[in-house]
Amino acid sequence: MHPSNFPVGEAVNMMFAKSSAIPCRPSKDHYKLILRRSFANYCDRRLLGAGEEHGVGVKR
Repeated sequence: MHPSNFPVGEAVNMMFAKSSAIPCRPSKDHYKLILRRSFANYCDRRLLGAGEEHGVGVKR
């Protein structure tokens, strides 16, 4: 999903953590990940766990 290969307005369908997911890029500085509601908590935990070692977290 590098910006040079994923232009603004782009969206794709993919599998993520046993669930269907749609990453999209609505603007230059923002990405969205659309998930089925029943898998949202599971995918959230997977993303946060994978990003932990790289300092990725949730800003509240």
